[in-house]
Amino acid sequence: MIKIPYNILRYIGIALDWVNKNLGRLKTTGLILVFFLFVISFVNNGCNRKDAVKLVERITGLDLRNDILSLHNRTLQDSLNKEKILRLKLEHSKALLLKEKETLAKDNKRLKKQLAGIPEWLLNMPADSSYKFLNEIAYPYPGEQRFRFNEPQVKNIHKDYLENVELTGLVAILENQLVNCEKIGDNADSLAVSFMNSFNVAQGQKVNLEKIVTNTEEKATLYKDALDKTYKGRNFWRTTTAIGSVIILILIL
Repeated sequence: MIKIPYNILRYIGIALDWVNKNLGRLKTTGLILVFFLFVISFVNNGCNRKDAVKLVERITGLDLRNDILSLHNRTLQDSLNKEKILRLKLEHSKALLLKEKETLAKDNKRLKKQLAGIPEWLLNMPADSSYKFLNEIAYPYPGEQRFRFNEPQVKNIHKDYLENVELTGLVAILENQLVNCEKIGDNADSLAVSFMNSFNVAQGQKVNLEKIVTNTEEKATLYKDALDKTYKGRNFWRTTTAIGSVIILILIL
């Protein structure tokens, strides 16, 4: 059997005497405290409901913003995909244009070489052959031939004819080369515009993603604050419940 020291029993007795003498005051004070606890509980519940509604509204608003930003990013991604397809077509067109450029350059070189070789080629050709060529191929004429030409004249007419053919072909090649260069320039400009469009779209996606991250971080902060507040409220109500229990015990006495 445990023996309680006399001093402790003495203090317990004093405390009980004091409680017995001031029981009325304690009950009155307890009633006031219970009333205040009820008021605090009522006000706190009302505040909690308002805070919960505000929290839901803010979270819903942030989710809606993120959904809109995500939808916008998907639209921007579609634009990026279209620009990528466009660049593939432009790159294919560029390859064809460069191949055409090489062919035209070879034709240009070939025609220039042929043009430069005409005088030497005609030098070893008899005048009769030149006359026959002019009469039967270059300028065939079924009527009476009234003009007579000497050998140098026949050679020069033959030479002029052949040079005219080569020059005509060369001019056509040069015109095609000019058109080809213009197309290559337009192709390069289109590629530059496409890359710039893709860059701008990517920048827009980056801005949207940064906003989504900011909104998500704000949501996390709101949830953390709400959780902290819940823990503080739980501790507060544990304390007030304990106080209320003591007061109720006193009132029962």
